[in-house]
Amino acid sequence: MPIPPHHEAAFLRLTDAARRVFGTHHVSVTVLDPDTSRLPLLEVPGLSVIGEQWIVVEFDGGRRLELDWDELGIERALSLLERRQRRIALDKSAPVGLPGWIESLVGTRGRVTVHAPVAEFDLEVRVNPDRGSALPICVLVRHDGNVVVESTQLGWWTFGGDLNDDGEAATKNLIEQIVLYGGSIRRTWRGITLLDEHGDYFTGPIPASRLPLRPQRIHFRAYS
Repeated sequence: MPIPPHHEAAFLRLTDAARRVFGTHHVSVTVLDPDTSRLPLLEVPGLSVIGEQWIVVEFDGGRRLELDWDELGIERALSLLERRQRRIALDKSAPVGLPGWIESLVGTRGRVTVHAPVAEFDLEVRVNPDRGSALPICVLVRHDGNVVVESTQLGWWTFGGDLNDDGEAATKNLIEQIVLYGGSIRRTWRGITLLDEHGDYFTGPIPASRLPLRPQRIHFRAYS
């Protein structure tokens, strides 16, 4: 079955945008099956895009989004490419260590305070937004790489629990979403799930105590 012209044109837009944002040397376009009518695989650091029935965006760590081939879906895919580049730039420019990275991310959008060791953790980082509808969080860090992100509404998210888990990267992904983009928290008897600002799955679920019998949805905004 031939590739619809609209899909081909949209994928070319994404490829051109990736090369413009990341630079040609950081963009890979791979033909998956030369004997079939399939769009290639577009890869940039930390993210890949493939055109199937939907625009499929996959992130390092396993998160996957399926976007429509309409203008809204294309614009969102373009936005995700730009977001990824901004994250790479932040990772390169921020001070070494998670507290410094958090301070660089938050900037003037809120207040970041670092506190002395708490219980089994080596330090505590409290992040409070200036905007009332945003989500304050507390980040607890241990020297062995274990990190916890927690708040009353968000629950207790633990990262870095095993040798194959890049706890710091996963922690940064979660904090970046909360601070820069907002989203919502879905609480059901099965656990707590974080959704992005469009209502799509971001991460979870995690278990928690005192979960509701009826589903709850708590929306929060970005820090600015």
